[in-house]
Amino acid sequence: MKRRVFFVAEDKSKYVSVGYYLARDYQQLAEFGDSKKLPLLLNVQQLQTMAEIIVTLCKALSTNEYYMKKDGDFRMNTTGSYKVARLYLGKQYMTFTYEELRNLAYIMYNSEPNDFLHSRHD
Repeated sequence: MKRRVFFVAEDKSKYVSVGYYLARDYQQLAEFGDSKKLPLLLNVQQLQTMAEIIVTLCKALSTNEYYMKKDGDFRMNTTGSYKVARLYLGKQYMTFTYEELRNLAYIMYNSEPNDFLHSRHD
């Protein structure tokens, strides 16, 4: 089974893995992982929402403003106390620094959300 992995953090502790998930009826999902937390699995709609707001989220972090977007179980928001953004899926969450979000925005900018999930190399 082929997967594409993109490292978001410079130290490679955070990643995005895109592939088919046997346990979820072979759906294509984006797995956001962190070396210290369980991974979060985003579907196409959630990934599309993320792609639409990621630049706005980066701007909010750089100007120390609060921003939040919610779509069902998916939510992203800035946190003023640590100057990070959080990606929530239900009660689980993962944090991103400004630099990590910029890396993720670059990855998403260079791949349309559907292309990001539908590998050109399969």
